[in-house]
Amino acid sequence: MNKRGISAIVATVLIILITVAAVAIVWSVIIPLINNSIKGSSVCFDASTSLTIIGGSKTCKTKDNVSITISRSSRDFKLEDIQIQLIKSDGDSISVNAKNLSIKKGLPGINEQRVFIINKTDVGKTTDLNSIQSVKFAPIVITSDGEKKTCDASAGKAVPSCQ
Repeated sequence: MNKRGISAIVATVLIILITVAAVAIVWSVIIPLINNSIKGSSVCFDASTSLTIIGGSKTCKTKDNVSITISRSSRDFKLEDIQIQLIKSDGDSISVNAKNLSIKKGLPGINEQRVFIINKTDVGKTTDLNSIQSVKFAPIVITSDGEKKTCDASAGKAVPSCQ
């Protein structure tokens, strides 16, 4: 009886080649996914840590409007817009984009701040703006590959009545 099989050396070489091919395939799929996630996350991190709501008399409300002052530090990123979220006393929220406000002021540049005035024209005539309890914002940025990305919203900041 003549039994023949592949030698141990050939089997070892085949196993190594299959392993290398599998690693190469996984590498070519996983690395681009990780790179894309990191690019978007780093831009959002820069935007979220760079933009802040200035409290005190700079951010306040009346029955007719809400004034929100947003400051930007020296970090460089492409700010496309800012989504402003107004949270009412009943827990509902209203979102408006800074570029769509009826009183246009532009977005804050590096080391600048802007006062955004949101009035009833922006949120609906029947909305009682005096019921706004807090405000948040979500930066909308342009990533390095040119995509528009809405970042996570900031922590809420109380909105007192204007004095």
